[in-house]
Amino acid sequence: MMKKLIFTCALPLMTVSCKGSSGSSTSDLKEAISASGSNPRCGGLSSEILTNGVWENDNPAGFSNSLIAATLAHHAYPYAWKGADIQQTLKGLSPDQVSSFREQVKAHWRPLGADTIEFIEFDDAEKTLEANAMVLGTKKDVFVVFRGVSRITQFMRAFRNNDIEGVIAGKKIRLWETNYLAYKGIIDQVEKEVLKARSQTTNASTAKIWLIGHSSGGAYAALSALDLTYKHPELVVGGIYTFGSNMSGIACSVGDTCLSSMYNPKFGSMTYRWVNDNDLGPFLPKKEKDHQNWVHLPAPEQGIFRITGPTCERVYGKKTENICNESIKKPDGSAQSSECKPGLADHWSSLYVTKIKTCLQTELQKSKNDQRQVCAAEILNKTLATSPKNN
Repeated sequence: MMKKLIFTCALPLMTVSCKGSSGSSTSDLKEAISASGSNPRCGGLSSEILTNGVWENDNPAGFSNSLIAATLAHHAYPYAWKGADIQQTLKGLSPDQVSSFREQVKAHWRPLGADTIEFIEFDDAEKTLEANAMVLGTKKDVFVVFRGVSRITQFMRAFRNNDIEGVIAGKKIRLWETNYLAYKGIIDQVEKEVLKARSQTTNASTAKIWLIGHSSGGAYAALSALDLTYKHPELVVGGIYTFGSNMSGIACSVGDTCLSSMYNPKFGSMTYRWVNDNDLGPFLPKKEKDHQNWVHLPAPEQGIFRITGPTCERVYGKKTENICNESIKKPDGSAQSSECKPGLADHWSSLYVTKIKTCLQTELQKSKNDQRQVCAAEILNKTLATSPKNN
């Protein structure tokens, strides 16, 4: 029988601005901390959502974790903050803009439980490759956030479907060239920062590594799970959260070695893959000619989280193949055409935050008598705000 969890949320029609959006201001954050502290129902629940139990280590499939992960993935893009819009980010930021972006990320996430935040950048202009990541260390765990494509040159490579022989976790396998080469440019430094952050936790032996990414960043997160644990078996991966992630590997026959055969037995059950409406990202690379066997992680029977219009649903098996749902309504309310047309309009990282947040709020209404849940919802609502602002 197909397993299914359905969370219905009333979500108004939305428009997406290409001018970017900003995280909460410092004053908003202080107000949230003050409000939660003065609320008698909160019982001392702090605003440090990465360490105070709002991020649920024992319930990684919970919507609160997905909301925080989606927000981290969104905040990895400079255009999510003041001082850099999407066009500027695609063309390349000035050193001052990069510095401003990083300072805003630190100002926002340190009060939420991140003791250390390191930024990693790989940029090979000659090969039109780039990749970026943030490593956040807390007292308990380590969060690794991979940014998706953020430069126009890399974006144009995303429509190539060339495969290449790469090495992941000591095995030679066929991978999508664009993602693999960018990933290899950044993983060594990510590894170094992960080990450093883990060594600074209260108990390194119990610290979990949480891997997060939007778009290509989701693919990097999955690849890093294999590489990091292969090189350092002592590392414990708590979960992998991907939003609009691409396909990276080619399928193989039973008994052969490929990305899915390596990944799914070990990490498939702890991968929380989100797909929003007609998001183009999951359709890349394109299946053309000799490249018809690109596959997603995890396996269909291990499930994905599907956002279809106002509904968040966890689906399994064949239903995961219907990524582009024909029942989705057009803005004018009419039925979608029989031809599925994925696009970038549903790919923005901010949309994942907004929709998961609304679904979580609906779920929490069922637990309104649970004081801790009420307080957690209040803090999440105020500290993870991502309202669009003109820069």
